[in-house]
Amino acid sequence: MTGLQVAVGESTLAAFLLALARTAGFVLVTPPFNTRAVPGQVKAGLCIALALPITSAYLERDAKVPSLGSTTLLLQAVAQIATGLALGFLVLAVVSAVTKLVAACAGPVK
Repeated sequence: MTGLQVAVGESTLAAFLLALARTAGFVLVTPPFNTRAVPGQVKAGLCIALALPITSAYLERDAKVPSLGSTTLLLQAVAQIATGLALGFLVLAVVSAVTKLVAACAGPVK
């Protein structure tokens, strides 16, 4: 058989999907990834790269991971997206505040 084959347990896949939901929400609004200058493939790769260590940390703390076919997984995924968006907006607010502070301290441009 040709191609890449990876055997992953159901709980590992569910934990990865939850971590991916959080990182996708975060990358969606966090500068500089919230612009068209960063291609979608790069954003997707970044989300996956960030989700991998979060998945292992999630599984190591023995958290209860819902099954793949449950509505609990869907509800937790929505909560993870909301958490990622909230964290992303927090970073966006801090970056905007620092940018305005620097612009105010620099004074008018001659």
